[in-house]
Amino acid sequence: MAFPDIPPELREQPKPKERPKAGSREAAMAQLMKMGAIGTTFVFAVVAGVAVGWGVDWWFKTGPWGVVVGMVLGLLGGGYRLVRETLAAGRAVRDEERK
Repeated sequence: MAFPDIPPELREQPKPKERPKAGSREAAMAQLMKMGAIGTTFVFAVVAGVAVGWGVDWWFKTGPWGVVVGMVLGLLGGGYRLVRETLAAGRAVRDEERK
C-alpha cells in the first residue's frame, strides 16, 4: 500500500509569526493570556495538593491532616511558581520595551 503524495503547500514549513510590537493591543492580549495561565497554574497546584491529601486521608483514615498538608504543599509550590513566572514575564516585558 503506497502513501499518497503530500501536496506542495504542506511540504514547506510555516513561517513563524512576528512578535507583536510593545504597547500594541496584540502585545497586551498576549501578556494578559500569559498572566491568566500563571494564575490558573497556581489554582491547579492548590487543587492538586488538596486532592492528593484527600486521597491520603481516605486511604490511611488520617482525618483532615492529609488535606491540610496537601493544601499547604500546593500553596507553597503554586506560590513559588507564581512568583518565578511573574518575575520572568516582567523581565521579558522590560527587555521588549528596551528594543
